[in-house]
Amino acid sequence: MSVTVFYFSGTGNSLAAARTLVGKLPEACIVPLAGILSADKPYLLQTDKAIFVFPVYCAGIPALVARVLDLIDMSKAKYVAAIANCASSAGTALDIFALELQSRCNKSLSAGWVIYMPGNYTPLYGSESPATIERMLKEADNRLLEIACEIQSGVAIDFSLPFALACMNRVAWKICISGLPYMQKRFRVESTCTGCGLCARVCPVNNIVMSAAGRPQWLKKCEQCMACLQYCPVEAIQCLWWTKGRIRYRHPRIPASEIIAQKSMDGAA
Repeated sequence: MSVTVFYFSGTGNSLAAARTLVGKLPEACIVPLAGILSADKPYLLQTDKAIFVFPVYCAGIPALVARVLDLIDMSKAKYVAAIANCASSAGTALDIFALELQSRCNKSLSAGWVIYMPGNYTPLYGSESPATIERMLKEADNRLLEIACEIQSGVAIDFSLPFALACMNRVAWKICISGLPYMQKRFRVESTCTGCGLCARVCPVNNIVMSAAGRPQWLKKCEQCMACLQYCPVEAIQCLWWTKGRIRYRHPRIPASEIIAQKSMDGAA
């Protein structure tokens, strides 16, 4: 058995999950989806199993994950599965991924799972306590060990939805996702900004440029991954007006350098 584990990660959860999975699967390799998108050329899958690990956005999948499917040649894949991570509810993320996979790659989703990890969407909530974070991460790791066994055994899960429901879910997700690139208007930077440029470097889609004055400026292709806000070393970046003072979250074992590295095909592994 050979396995390719694809991942997209804003603040480390999906990268950590992908690494845990690769560590438990024989002949497995890890590939950053942001790296494929940055390369902007077809990626030929060389393994017979493909696993996608991603966070839940808008009760669905990140727009980047959908777009990058157009670049992956999965003709060799006999088994395609997905793992969605979220803080509380995965919504219809797996169902939507199944629909996008079918329409973009002509492949059926063989299986899918949800794992629960600490949330990072500071515009809605602050971080959990350190004790809760460690508990959630440990539980996620334990669940990933079970999932690895199921992947090895080739477990199958039916993701077919009634046509009307599938269409409704997909349309709702697309409407929500279509508005995310324009969320740059909701970011602001405070005077405490040091101009270090880390926010621009961690952005997985290069949506941030530094002005002549050394301040970040957001473009119009935001994924709402929150990497810029979470990794700012002085917490100078805010989103809307109520993130100030809220405790940030990034995976405690994934440094900014590894989020930056996912933009390269030689990225974090």
